[in-house]
Amino acid sequence: MIAILPKQKLAVVGRVQKIVDVNRDMLQEIFADAVEVISYSTLSVNKKICKNIPVVLATHKDYLKEIEELFPNSTIVVPERTLTGYNLEKLFNLPAGKKVLVVGTPVGVLETISNFTEIGITHLNFVPFLPGMKLTSDIDTAVTASMGHWCPDGIKNLI
Repeated sequence: MIAILPKQKLAVVGRVQKIVDVNRDMLQEIFADAVEVISYSTLSVNKKICKNIPVVLATHKDYLKEIEELFPNSTIVVPERTLTGYNLEKLFNLPAGKKVLVVGTPVGVLETISNFTEIGITHLNFVPFLPGMKLTSDIDTAVTASMGHWCPDGIKNLI
């Protein structure tokens, strides 16, 4: 007789449900049928379900303490964001002085701009862009980590 093991669970947890869902969808595509990936916002999670999740992926280190309190029996992972060579090459090839939107959460945008500066991408004029903001100038390029749905209309070059 072949024993069928229950599907393992992985929770993606953060503050903004839409961001959490984007991360969940990417991970579910990677794990396919091997792991059930579920998502929760720290603002609306039911504390009763938090006891049965073996592994939790925090969307950002700023939420770690809150997530540890919600999921005391879980292994919590905080991923490091990495920049791919392909996208870095696109940024390096943009002309000096070009305005580029950096789209994301307030903390994510600041981290991204800081990371670019640290690795020497200093020839561009990075413009922070958060959800709900209106584009007030003629900018056609944006960089974001899976937040393309937050980009304003008119962006022709999404990195």
